Amino acid sequence: AAAGNDGNSTTFAPTGLFYPASYDALVLSVGATNIGDIKASFSNYNASVDICAPGESIVAQSGTDSGTSFASPIVAGVVGLVRAQYPAWNEKQARARVLATADNIYSLAGNTAFTGSLGAGRVNALRALTDPLIAMNTESYTFTTSQRNYLFAGMTSDLVVTVRNHLNAVSNLQLTLTTDSPNLTILDGTAVLGAINANTSKNNASDVLRLKVAQGVRANTPAILKLTYQEGAFSYSENIRILLNPGRADNNEVSLAIDDDGNLGVTNNFFAKINGFQWQNETLFTEAGLVLATNATKVSNTVRSDAGLFDNTFTINRPNIETTQGTLLTTSADYEDITNNSDRIGVSVLQNTYSWNEPAVNKSVVVEYKIKNVAGGNISNLYAGVFTNWDIGNPNTNFADWDGVNVLGYVQESGVNPWYAGITCLTERDTLLSSQKLQYYAFDNTLNSIKIDDSFTKTEKFNAISGGIAKRTAGGGLGTDVANILGARMPNIALGQTRTLTFAYVVGTSLNDLKAQAIAIRARYKQAKTSPTPAVTNITACTNASALIKPTGGSQFNFYAEEPLTENTAILHTGNSLTLNNITLNQTIWVACVDSVFASVAVPLQITLLPHKTTFTQPNDSLNLAKSQEMLFTSTATGATSWAWTITRTAGVANADVTFMGGTSATVATPNVKFNRNGFYTLKLVTRTAQGCKDSLTTSLFVYTDFTTAIEDFLLENAKVYPNPAHDFCHVSIPNLNEKITLSLFEESGKLVKNLAYQNAPEKPYRLALTALPTGVYLLQVAVGQARWTQKIIIN
Repeated sequence: AAAGNDGNSTTFAPTGLFYPASYDALVLSVGATNIGDIKASFSNYNASVDICAPGESIVAQSGTDSGTSFASPIVAGVVGLVRAQYPAWNEKQARARVLATADNIYSLAGNTAFTGSLGAGRVNALRALTDPLIAMNTESYTFTTSQRNYLFAGMTSDLVVTVRNHLNAVSNLQLTLTTDSPNLTILDGTAVLGAINANTSKNNASDVLRLKVAQGVRANTPAILKLTYQEGAFSYSENIRILLNPGRADNNEVSLAIDDDGNLGVTNNFFAKINGFQWQNETLFTEAGLVLATNATKVSNTVRSDAGLFDNTFTINRPNIETTQGTLLTTSADYEDITNNSDRIGVSVLQNTYSWNEPAVNKSVVVEYKIKNVAGGNISNLYAGVFTNWDIGNPNTNFADWDGVNVLGYVQESGVNPWYAGITCLTERDTLLSSQKLQYYAFDNTLNSIKIDDSFTKTEKFNAISGGIAKRTAGGGLGTDVANILGARMPNIALGQTRTLTFAYVVGTSLNDLKAQAIAIRARYKQAKTSPTPAVTNITACTNASALIKPTGGSQFNFYAEEPLTENTAILHTGNSLTLNNITLNQTIWVACVDSVFASVAVPLQITLLPHKTTFTQPNDSLNLAKSQEMLFTSTATGATSWAWTITRTAGVANADVTFMGGTSATVATPNVKFNRNGFYTLKLVTRTAQGCKDSLTTSLFVYTDFTTAIEDFLLENAKVYPNPAHDFCHVSIPNLNEKITLSLFEESGKLVKNLAYQNAPEKPYRLALTALPTGVYLLQVAVGQARWTQKIIIN
């Protein structure tokens, strides 16, 4: 087959190689040379070219003509001669023989720039018929340390090549591996295969080749490995085309080719397995990608723009990584819109694809986007979705429709193909079911208000992804070329915050089959991405204390004051723990783990207060040392297991002016205290429970010495102060006493604030003004001669 007349190398072009010449199986791709064995200026050259033949100024029916179409028949003629000379040979032997006997033309000055891209050289009919019968080629190859025979970034791998010896036996075959790829390093490039019998195969498993892939190589990067076989004077080289970091979710019945910059369903004809979204060897689309927008100007995407052109506003932070765990194949890439996008939004994207090799979900592949606000300030509304340009069967007879119940935009062909395919949103079915949050638009590619076959502007992309469920169907009548975009509005993304939006591509043989697949993959994804149920322990706490709630079974949790039965339930806090301060009530805190996309079930945690209150009794607010020096204090604190008494005279030292009597001490519940000096005393009791709960109570006591007791007893029995608590005034009533009275009012600290005298009228209470005095506890002393009577007053 002719290699093509574009005059360039299409090896690394996005559109791929020239076909049918570039098919691997039993096709010889033929380039053209001129009369001096130099590559003809028009001839394509690439790693897929197998051999060359004269193709310039070839005698033809109308004179002379040029092209690879004239070189190809010359090779076909040589193959015919070989088949005639050796009729027992099969096609593989004939092919190997023609390649093995070609003349090496790379040493010619005009061909040095095309080394490795002109195949085995220029065909030689005489050598094909007369050279010693040696011919071999690579039958298969395996990267022994690679999953699915692919090479990934940073990987070191052994290479085992199986060589087919098509003709006579060889005794000492040598194998050499070289490459011109900047992303590959050959660590061991030689191997000895030794003797190989005629028409048999042998590998180099006992003497492996070894190579290493560079870190950071992009997804789907092509590379050429050159294998050279040598046996004495015989030498033959051939190329192996490989992809480094291939992006391919192909773990079940469907496969999705993936780049590491937001492109989906990519086509790379350099490596035929990487080709669009496929099911049963049929390609359903080759153009899809992520679209992010905040307005008609700020649009980051990788999808089409003008006719034949594509936007490319994402920069790769980390190329594809592929992992396999059980039935799950995962590919992961990381990119952002900061570097290449002048109208950047300010986000990074961690893109994961998941495909399960399980019967219930074997016709679906999941694409998950973790979108993080890294430089966008507070993003009030981010519109995010996936654009897909569908081509099922005949692309001009496709219909698009919308299933709101399953959040599924789907496409079918109107012809004989019964297949259905679509994209469904997995993360937002419950929370974004309303049209205000879900976004969907079905395109008739050549019709309607948003027409994408000529250009697809930023404004059109924004309008399509921000209008709610704007256009449900496309392809009326007999159908047309259709596309769709499915996404969601994600409000209020704070700087540093990450939101997850996930889709799945699904296929089915009927609409019901398609819907069943959408339902099944939603359930499977939720099962895989539901956070583990947290483990919590009920807490007993002291009143007014703090409590630390630190669940296990996860790392990040939502804490609620009530059971989160709806998405609108207020979240108290999100983090790995929650501290509650000054607890005064029994309460229930609900805890849900949010380590993954979906929160776990919320589990209740009970916080129960331990009952504890410090109380004690004292016989009086004053103590006359002339009558008694001791006073018994009795603690009635609930649940107390320890007591600490401090009895402090104003300006004194705690417990310095008292003596604990009868074997009691400052740490017993009921101490008997002897007071050694007059003055105002502050009494404080601190109690603790076995669980560590602490409470305290403080009172005061006025201690004095007065040996005149008769009148004092009279005052004790008859004097009254009211109201108490008081505000602006209080009355002092001393019936049946016609004496001069002295009133002294002390602050609790012992400071004298009022001192006055009056003639008591037995039938008329004395009005004591308290205006302008601060609120607090005071002691009022009533003096009649040497007699003293003291009463505590509270001013409020």
